[in-house]
Amino acid sequence: MTGVRRKKTRRNKRPNTTAPGRVLKKKQTKLNISNKVISKNWDKKKTLNENFSNIGLATNSNKSIKIRRRLARSSHALEEMDVDQPVESSKPTTKVVQELEIMAAQGSHTTRRHIAPGEVAFLKDLMDSHGCDYKAMARDKRNLYQQTAKELERKCKNLMKAVSDRVVQI
Repeated sequence: MTGVRRKKTRRNKRPNTTAPGRVLKKKQTKLNISNKVISKNWDKKKTLNENFSNIGLATNSNKSIKIRRRLARSSHALEEMDVDQPVESSKPTTKVVQELEIMAAQGSHTTRRHIAPGEVAFLKDLMDSHGCDYKAMARDKRNLYQQTAKELERKCKNLMKAVSDRVVQI
């Protein structure tokens, strides 16, 4: 027969966590930075706030820009209104901020959406029979997926844009 202590430890669902070797270590989360410019200038030994201040970025945009309130002067004393004007920041821009501004000025790359051949044929048939009447397209019996008039309108416009860009051939 087993003793009382052994029975008690079997019933206990939670193991003894204070035993040597079972002390949980604080896992440091891996920071994934997708921007190449920022990741190149990121120091892993510093905190987020320290890294952002070294790069020249703000962690809290509300605190970084001071807004001064003043009354706008007009010819009529009764028509005074409050105007918010940001105070000009005297911080010099860093090389990282300049690189980010150049990237922002270039713009982002737009991806083209692939339109399935079956959907192209379906929309082409609907447009041939109904023209631009999207409500009639929505009520058509060939609309098996019961797409709404707005959905069909959006899909037809995307199809026409893809045809004009020579992505899809009808």
